[in-house]
Amino acid sequence: MKEGSTFIMRSIAYRSEFFRVIEGVEGDEMVFDTRKDVIVAFRVVKCEPDESVIVAWKEIERKESPRLTR
Repeated sequence: MKEGSTFIMRSIAYRSEFFRVIEGVEGDEMVFDTRKDVIVAFRVVKCEPDESVIVAWKEIERKESPRLTR
């Protein structure tokens, strides 16, 4: 890692569609799924002598995650 380096990460927690029994009621448990599609930027602010790193980050975008179907 170098000070001043910037990294972008996209994390996608795909949702799926399937049915299962919840508390004795049959229904789509995925209606309670709140996973998102998130893009975050990280910048290396400082590299310490003990090899620890100070990082600044910012969330760039957050939206509904894509849905997988079977």
